[in-house]
Amino acid sequence: MDFVINPQKTPTPRQYGEIFLIHKTLSSEGLNPSNLLNTLTHEDIYWHFQGRDQELIGVGDLLKLHPIKDEEKIKLLQDQCPQLKALIWAPFEQEDWDRDLIYLIPKHLFVFAEERVDLYQFSLEPNNFEKLYLQAPKSASSKKILIGTKQTPIFAKWDQQIHQAKELFRTEKLKKVILSGRSEFYFDQEINATELYTQIKDSIRSTYSIFLHKQGKSFISFSPETLFHWRQQILSIDVLAGTRARGKTPEEDLNLEMELLSDPKEIKEHQWVIDSIEGPLKEMNLVPEFKFHHHVKKLNHVQHIHGQLFAHCPDNPLVQGLLNLHPTGAIGGFPKAQAVAAIQSLESEKRGPYCGVLGIASKDDIDISVNIRCASIIDNCLCAYAGAGIVEDSESEKEWKEIHHKMENFRSFLIQ
Repeated sequence: MDFVINPQKTPTPRQYGEIFLIHKTLSSEGLNPSNLLNTLTHEDIYWHFQGRDQELIGVGDLLKLHPIKDEEKIKLLQDQCPQLKALIWAPFEQEDWDRDLIYLIPKHLFVFAEERVDLYQFSLEPNNFEKLYLQAPKSASSKKILIGTKQTPIFAKWDQQIHQAKELFRTEKLKKVILSGRSEFYFDQEINATELYTQIKDSIRSTYSIFLHKQGKSFISFSPETLFHWRQQILSIDVLAGTRARGKTPEEDLNLEMELLSDPKEIKEHQWVIDSIEGPLKEMNLVPEFKFHHHVKKLNHVQHIHGQLFAHCPDNPLVQGLLNLHPTGAIGGFPKAQAVAAIQSLESEKRGPYCGVLGIASKDDIDISVNIRCASIIDNCLCAYAGAGIVEDSESEKEWKEIHHKMENFRSFLIQ
């Protein structure tokens, strides 16, 4: 049954500077994020963000700003209306940020807590709040038939890229570069992106679950990696590098974990990622410390060496954090400048959303993820992305297997 949330039937909105706000508290009974997402598929723009300590759904675009060009306006809006939370997104390529770095304030914002849902509705005019239509979700789609696949690059090209990277290790200052690939899956009918996302989200473990639908195109990410998180004047950053598959038995899983932690190549890669983060933090006049160093983060199909850095940071670090910390050594390489140059030289196409950033920003907290374990969905095609850290002693076949292990979340849900 369809349902309408009508702002006109609520008390007079409150004004916060140029923003008008209506706030409602709704019962959480029957209004869980997965159910709500599936009622929004008729909307042009809607998104879901489940991060380290918050879960939100946004609908519509009240204001689309640029975090750098509009920095002063954003600060003013946040001071005037502390309830504002915006979606941040940007592609991997920083040269495209002048156009594609976005700070999006929604028209409708659902904030989920244990026993309630807070709904914030924003407008630039006191009497011009939009109704929000929640449409009954369509019945579950019938089983899809896989009609084609495409891998980019093919293995021969991948092998060539790794040999070219090794030549750069010998002739340049480059120590590590992340090379990426993608797999496109074509089906006999259109993919319901929202349905697929909620199925995966409810079945796997990951630090982040993020969905963005914009004008017929969807992007989903189940990233284990934080670019940076800021709350109560503490900036924290994940360090992820080094990968093994999960074992089929507890004993095999533990053996693979021990193998990962004792592999000099993997430890070296992890240290380079640490170095790639510590340097920018010091340039921001912050003093990085370790919360923990060599833990293992276990996901559904892979496990990683995991560390976490933190630093006292009294001022909102949105702009400086984005500019200085992206891309980390875990998605670009080390040193940063040489690694980015190598990616541009070796990869035939821009990465776009893969290894870009997606997150939430407000006056008092920021939670920005790195877009890995992700996919784009258009019509009947799902394009899954993954990458592997290449160093001097990397083996092409081993790294090829690694990137396909990382895509396994999507394969296992699509091909059943």
